[in-house]
Amino acid sequence: MSTLSKTALNLIEGGDLPCRMTGDANRVAQNDPLLSIRSFWNSSEVASIEAQAGVDTTNKDDGEWAFFTGDSGTLTEVLRLLQTKDVKIMAGNLNIAAALKGLQFGGNAVLTPDASGKVTLTSYGANQNLDLDANGTGLINCLKDIKMAAGKGISFDPYGAGKLLNDYEEGTFSWTVSSGVTGATFANNIGYYNKVGRQVYIYGLITLNGGAPDGNAMKFGNLPFVAVNDGVFWFHGSSYLMSNLSTPPADTGSVLPRIVYNTSDCQLMANTNNGTTGHSIIGDVFTNAGSIQFTALYITA
Repeated sequence: MSTLSKTALNLIEGGDLPCRMTGDANRVAQNDPLLSIRSFWNSSEVASIEAQAGVDTTNKDDGEWAFFTGDSGTLTEVLRLLQTKDVKIMAGNLNIAAALKGLQFGGNAVLTPDASGKVTLTSYGANQNLDLDANGTGLINCLKDIKMAAGKGISFDPYGAGKLLNDYEEGTFSWTVSSGVTGATFANNIGYYNKVGRQVYIYGLITLNGGAPDGNAMKFGNLPFVAVNDGVFWFHGSSYLMSNLSTPPADTGSVLPRIVYNTSDCQLMANTNNGTTGHSIIGDVFTNAGSIQFTALYITA
């Protein structure tokens, strides 16, 4: 039984049978409406729900639900229940009410990029976090690269100072001669670096040919980052292969690279036999195809 008035349509079944509202139409194209429920506010349509024809226009045995809302008199489809059993957000944002607590997927959650190729996940409100949780014991697997915005990084404690890892870089660079020799050429000029936060690890292989010593300390420049300027601290490394150093200092047990603070220079120092850092090595050591390999670790500005 049904009753109809100007304000209500009532479907009433007194027995053990369902009440049904049926729309049956032999439409031609995909997305053609089969049944529409339309809402008007003072003669302006503000919302509607449509059962639409699906993709199989031959067998005509599939369909979808489309939900529309209005803004300034224009209806926009905001949600679609697909024949594939997927839910597709067509416009706007998916806002999870606080009382709902979460959104659970039995299968994959597919996020489709916008026209600019971006997928944006946003937490609303002051001091709110966007949490990705693999149910406590699982892993969050990233199948592509994660790119941080400038100045942003990975925080190991969101409320602790000095716990944001916001920089990582690796690459190569070429050495220059800052002092010690003039007119020399490089037979070997290799530099590698890894930067994690403010800490830089470098490797160098340098062989010089020719040139004239200028009487100054032997310094190689063009480090990828300037060392911190504290006015005191020098960063020392270690060398592990030297050859053709023509006049090594008499008290040299080994040669140490030393990163000069507030510069991008690496100065070579003589390490004395008693384990202390002695005097600077001057350029004439390298004028006979001198070669050295070394590593060093320093802090950037």
